[in-house]
Amino acid sequence: MTPRSAIFISAVGRELESARQAVAAILRSAGLDPVMEEMSAAPAGDARPALRAKIDRCHGLIQLVGHRYGFEVPSSDSPLDPQSYSHFEVGHAFERKLPVWFLILDETFPRDAAEPESPDLAILQSAWRVRVRQLGRGSSHVATHQDLAEFALQIAHEAGGKSTPGATALAMDVQGTYAEAEQEIRARIATEHRHLGPEHPETLRSRSDLGAALNAQGKLAEAELEYRAVLALCERAPGPEHPEVFGTCYHLALTLARQKKYPEALELARRAEDGWRTALYEEHPKFKLAKALREQMEREPRDEPQGKQ
Repeated sequence: MTPRSAIFISAVGRELESARQAVAAILRSAGLDPVMEEMSAAPAGDARPALRAKIDRCHGLIQLVGHRYGFEVPSSDSPLDPQSYSHFEVGHAFERKLPVWFLILDETFPRDAAEPESPDLAILQSAWRVRVRQLGRGSSHVATHQDLAEFALQIAHEAGGKSTPGATALAMDVQGTYAEAEQEIRARIATEHRHLGPEHPETLRSRSDLGAALNAQGKLAEAELEYRAVLALCERAPGPEHPEVFGTCYHLALTLARQKKYPEALELARRAEDGWRTALYEEHPKFKLAKALREQMEREPRDEPQGKQ
């Protein structure tokens, strides 16, 4: 992967992880390499050297400008100019003369649930939002998921990405036009099946995308069949302990839970939780999602076996 194909996505994950993952999916389907730094907890040391290394290999940077300040760097060049890690990422990109795109998320944009920050940090982030608006260049205001998808697709094209059915379909998926996304994804699967084969990782990812589009339309039985097929193929190759398997277990568990098939949903949620605990770490967002689903399934009522008095 060449540096020109990589785009760093800067965001405060506690507030905007879902939005960042949506942008990453669109960039990836356009043939670009999304690069991110996940900070679910304050770094033990100075994270700036690692951030510099990641940004230095990128062609540009997208910042999702939300309302949270995030974690502060250990020391700033001036005590009068406090700086969060997300602000540092933008500054370093400017120093490297990389293209920078700002997506300024309005108050109406749906954000991930997070504990409120202190008033002092809220003031600092408000000042940053004003500063970004004053920069004027490469900034767009985002009020809805539709806005986010459209701007992400536009940035992908400006950064040299390809206009592919996959990128368009994922943008539709973010916008909520799931029926159109389903048709786009089915066409993509047919092409990948012919040219890459039914067990190729790209084909399996596309089938997972199809499961998500079906799920969003309420076609739960169809989504369940799709996820079961993907799980069976993933367990053969790359193997039962691969992270892709745990992701499929999680999505299948969600689909089963929506159909009130709680016992199997619980079993799959536990498998995803245990697998991600080993493959990732316990503070990783994916592990937390699987743990939350497992806990929810454990609280659901169980039907008594037939014949039991």
